[in-house]
Amino acid sequence: MTHLECSERDCCNNKAGCCCLDTISVQGEGEHNNEAVCCSYRADSGFDNAVGEQSAAPATDIRCNESCCCHNETGCCCADRVDISECGCGPECKMFAKED
Repeated sequence: MTHLECSERDCCNNKAGCCCLDTISVQGEGEHNNEAVCCSYRADSGFDNAVGEQSAAPATDIRCNESCCCHNETGCCCADRVDISECGCGPECKMFAKED
């Protein structure tokens, strides 16, 4: 599992910078773009998070479709640590790095 740190405070799955989901999905934003976003992001509507009262933990499985990322191993992220934070494209994976 990867250590996930999320600064998307308006996501209903975020509790104190950790995610309540056991697994999140990250998707690339196009062939020529250098961005990948968290597809598991859900805007907080004031209700409980999407998984009820499940506790949040930094250890999270990350499924990623961005095959050109150097951290992607057959659809799973192998980075030790991943940061998700807001950018113009949405909740961006800051660890996304194209292979050389």
